[in-house]
Amino acid sequence: MRNEIGDQHYSLTVDESTNEANITCLGLSIRFYSVKKRSVVDTFYRLLPLKDTTAHTIYTTLKGCLEEDGLDLNKLIGIGTDGASAMVGKTHSLSTLLKNDNPELTLVRCVCHSLHLAAAKACDVLPTVILFIVRETHTWFSNSPKRMHTYQELYKVLEGCSSVPKKVPGLATTRWLARLEAINVILDEWDALKLHFEMASSKERCHISKELANAYKDPQTKLYLLFLRKILKEVVRMNKLFQGQNVDITKITDDLLDMYRSLMQVVVDSNYLSKCPKESLPNLSIQSYILPHTVINFGHEFNSFAQSCSLSSEQISCVKERCKNFMLELLTEVQRRLPDNVDILLMLKNFHPSNVTSQCKRSIVPVACRYKSTFADMDSLENEWENVSFVQWPKECLNDTVSFWAEVNEYTMSSGVKKFPNLSSLALSLLSLPYSNASIERIFSQMNVVHSKLRNRLSVRSVEAILQIRYGLKLQSLNCSTFVPSNEIIRNFGAKDSAEEANDDIISIDTD
Repeated sequence: MRNEIGDQHYSLTVDESTNEANITCLGLSIRFYSVKKRSVVDTFYRLLPLKDTTAHTIYTTLKGCLEEDGLDLNKLIGIGTDGASAMVGKTHSLSTLLKNDNPELTLVRCVCHSLHLAAAKACDVLPTVILFIVRETHTWFSNSPKRMHTYQELYKVLEGCSSVPKKVPGLATTRWLARLEAINVILDEWDALKLHFEMASSKERCHISKELANAYKDPQTKLYLLFLRKILKEVVRMNKLFQGQNVDITKITDDLLDMYRSLMQVVVDSNYLSKCPKESLPNLSIQSYILPHTVINFGHEFNSFAQSCSLSSEQISCVKERCKNFMLELLTEVQRRLPDNVDILLMLKNFHPSNVTSQCKRSIVPVACRYKSTFADMDSLENEWENVSFVQWPKECLNDTVSFWAEVNEYTMSSGVKKFPNLSSLALSLLSLPYSNASIERIFSQMNVVHSKLRNRLSVRSVEAILQIRYGLKLQSLNCSTFVPSNEIIRNFGAKDSAEEANDDIISIDTD
């Protein structure tokens, strides 16, 4: 993989987690353009033990790793992290320390984390019974097969079928989509759950069952949940997009701002929003243009149930006001957590094939100036930018951004010299920027599969080696039966620098 990266630019996604042996590990995934595969690759890089989680320790561990592996820190074009202060703090953090070495480094905070935290923060505005009913419904069934069996029998009778009810997922900071999934299950099985807890409150001497029964009886609870389902659908849809593995990075920031505008339209005067350009949304002040709750559309399901339920107009008005306050808090949190360099990320849409091949397109200079020490030949870059639209590119590559730039990178003149070396290098480097921490979270999931309770004595180095094998085979489209070890690998078996001499569980193989 190091040979394949060569002197190209690359990006890292960084996060820390604790394994089964209670050792804090720094996980790294790497993203770069693979000439061999003609695509942008996002794969596992390293798993390193940490003494502590301070910014300085993470920085020295990461820098030492890059130096050991021969990767140039100045070629690190982007770094993706979560919103922890040790990672993105403005005074002393991993990002500030790295920018001292590489001022042109682009920091991308994980949008998945940000949207999840914004939704969780906004839910605190709603009555506590909403969080209670979601959390305790899951807890009620999670540790009791008897309760689950009783509920399944009741559900089958009410629904008149043999299907099994869905389980209510538990809320967790690492499960970004669990909140909406839990609300969907509760609303879809509302009548069955309501009857179940009414019966449980009369049979069991349990305070929780009585509180849950009262919560399910209250129509206000269902109104809040119907409203949350409508709003969280937009947030979760965007969260899933940023978790995707085949995402066009030139469009994804546009999609994020479109989602933010869509949320704003619920409570903000549309006449004011229509006059605001997309680039101004992260800094837009909306307090003076908030609609009264009487004219806000809270969704078809919400309005239909509000008309048919037994609540008074004053109670419905109170619910709407609380929902309006939820929206204001959500918008505030999303705006606060939008990427700081959203202007740079928006510029990436200029590299979409439809824009590149157009005769009327924006200048490349604003983007290139952001990385002027890396791509210093501005005149050549501008000439290539103007001339790239005069080439008749294959139609099949115009619908895929990476395929298009792979074609541009390989396009040569009659002498065999590349015609667009500077432009393709800039474009493929920017396409290698990270857009979420989903890749490193998947790696931690694999780490927990490898380093399980039954294998808790595995060292961090052994777990890293197993993950490198798994992801390395996948990167080369191979498996255990089709992999053929090279002569270099065979020569390294048993070498002192290929295995630890003590206190490790790596087995040295006698190739003779």
